Amino acid sequence: MKNKNEKLNKGGETAMENRVKSDKITKRVWWLILFLLVFYFLSSTNIAFAISGGIGSFSFGPVYGTNFSDMNKLLDKKGFSTASPFGIQWGGVGFGIIKNIIVGGEGYVFFVLPQPEAKDLKVSFGGALGTFNLGYVVYNTKSFILHPFIGIGAGSNSITVQERTAETIQFDEELLEGKKLKESRVSRGIFALSLGLGGDLLTLGKRTDEGFAGLILGFRLGYIFEPFGSKWKIGNSEEKGIPSSFSLSRIFFNITIGGGGVAW
Repeated sequence: MKNKNEKLNKGGETAMENRVKSDKITKRVWWLILFLLVFYFLSSTNIAFAISGGIGSFSFGPVYGTNFSDMNKLLDKKGFSTASPFGIQWGGVGFGIIKNIIVGGEGYVFFVLPQPEAKDLKVSFGGALGTFNLGYVVYNTKSFILHPFIGIGAGSNSITVQERTAETIQFDEELLEGKKLKESRVSRGIFALSLGLGGDLLTLGKRTDEGFAGLILGFRLGYIFEPFGSKWKIGNSEEKGIPSSFSLSRIFFNITIGGGGVAW
């Protein structure tokens, strides 16, 4: 009788987990549809004259993670420090403009700020990402360019445990299903989509009736969505103890500093 009840309870928990997972996937799909509709609206609302050129920039700024809650519950339960939803990302952006059509890419390294340490340890989330981007200039003057963009790409996420002394150590054997581990870093590959809005201010440089060349300052505001990824691994070994709902999907606001040229 006991075994039968245990099986029923386990079956109920599995069904509930599947429903929760399905609901989360549905929400992510709706977010993606919303992003695409916003991109279409901004692209179709065109009040810009035709320009061509190219811009390359260094990009950096804060991010806000949106899918940390399940992972933080596990960390807190095991006595580890949880991760703040806030972090930093930095990298590079480059794109060409052909009659207002934008083609380019960007790449970032990022990390999430840890909360106060527990058990003399701290847990950090981080990773890297690269995307291929398409966009369109929807508004411009001879000093400013505004453009929505959408990107598709791939990268990696990682979770690392460190001592207060900053010496990298082993994961606690409790955290990941009782395994005694030889490494302190768990990682996985991810597929990513991004949608955002970029603005570029043509500042110092040579400006003529034909165009501009010089220093360009700007911003990028948007959302990086990680709908799925590979299994979490330690070396070549798969790790099942990390919640499947955990990802580093995030809202970002970046400042860009670079240069280039634009012809009108």
